[in-house]
Amino acid sequence: MKAKKILRQYACAVVGLALASPALAGDWYWGSALQGLTKHYSGSEQLDSLSGVGLSLTADYLERGGIAAGYNYNEKRYLSGLLNAPQSVREHVVFGDLHINVYPDPLPGPLTLRLDGYAGQDEIRSRITTTLPGPMGGSGTRIDSHYDDFWALHPVVSFLNYAKTLYLDLGYAFSHYANDDGVTDDLDVRQWTPTLGLGFNQAYDWVQLRAYVIDLSRSNRIGDKRSTRALEAKWFHWFGIDPPLGLHSVFLSLLGGERLYAVDGDAHALYNIADLQTGAAALGAEWTLGRDSQLLLVGGYDRAETLTSNDTYHGSYLFAQLSHHW
Repeated sequence: MKAKKILRQYACAVVGLALASPALAGDWYWGSALQGLTKHYSGSEQLDSLSGVGLSLTADYLERGGIAAGYNYNEKRYLSGLLNAPQSVREHVVFGDLHINVYPDPLPGPLTLRLDGYAGQDEIRSRITTTLPGPMGGSGTRIDSHYDDFWALHPVVSFLNYAKTLYLDLGYAFSHYANDDGVTDDLDVRQWTPTLGLGFNQAYDWVQLRAYVIDLSRSNRIGDKRSTRALEAKWFHWFGIDPPLGLHSVFLSLLGGERLYAVDGDAHALYNIADLQTGAAALGAEWTLGRDSQLLLVGGYDRAETLTSNDTYHGSYLFAQLSHHW
């Protein structure tokens, strides 16, 4: 409880700094982003769809560092007609990001020290079917709710050379998932994410490889699963003058292996439900709107398995983000 309270205070402080940064000095470069997500599940015996919205604020001070803060809301809906099963899961997440750049003389580029923090709550709304008393018998259904609190800390140390042809980072995340239903165990998750990035084609192309090494504490929410390993590969391409369709950039992302309860620092996202991700692919495109705004569209597909029920399914999603910088 003490760690969660400290984390919430940290997130609130970062939010306050992000809101105040425009008034601090002309050397601050800041912006905001509004995003939306819709996802449909196929082949699942339980899951129906997911939708979400989010808002984030960023502020960077020259080349010395910066801050970011945001809020995400997601709602995962389950198929109707299921007995004693969730109806929906409503998720609220607040996050903060603080990073500082340092410039050691021996290195041909800066080191970035970054700390991300997340705090949130899931409201699990379930249909409960009970037998009605009396000679007529019968049954009735009511909706009950219980809550899962969670938090995560994610420090990252990274290096990018001045030529922007080499990037290295090492991230560590510790996540804690509590539960108040008296049946499901709490869960602790430790994650390591070494990353390699390479730029080429005069900085118009970028390839990034990131490994996810995740170890989990014993909990009945994940059965016998104690660790997962996955590799994510991303390719980015930026366009020059007179790009096709007015594009600023495109990217392709592929994920292989297994990933469970992951922390994605690039997207500021937590995968915080006990579904084992066994593969994913995404294609994105970004357009520049005027001088200071961008529109990002991403279409994706993933495969997953619910560990407690052996429910294997796949999901297709569309993500949109509108950002603006001042």
